Amino acid sequence: MYATSLGDFDASSDARDQALVEAADGSQDDKAIFMSCYAVIFFGVPNRGLEISSLASMVKGQPNEQLVRDLDQNSRFLAHLHDMFYRRFIFDDSPIISIYETKTTPTVEVSLCP
Repeated sequence: MYATSLGDFDASSDARDQALVEAADGSQDDKAIFMSCYAVIFFGVPNRGLEISSLASMVKGQPNEQLVRDLDQNSRFLAHLHDMFYRRFIFDDSPIISIYETKTTPTVEVSLCP
């Protein structure tokens, strides 16, 4: 199982995370799939939230506005996903690996053309 950066943190990324949760709670076949997961690797996924002020102004009124709000560090949605995942992925021999950049990047800016 893997998930990638903000560009991929959309409904399909949520669906992948939700798929693990549903597999853990599902039928015997679903549980077998869940039990076959050895590790989860997150590549730059803001699963613990991010500072959204720059992004929020860019998506205001757009269909993806709620998605950006759900990525806020204090988001109840992210806290809920985190809790659901960690209550089920409790295998001592299965690592959860988070890979992320440590260099700062420029702030997102809006540029309106006349």
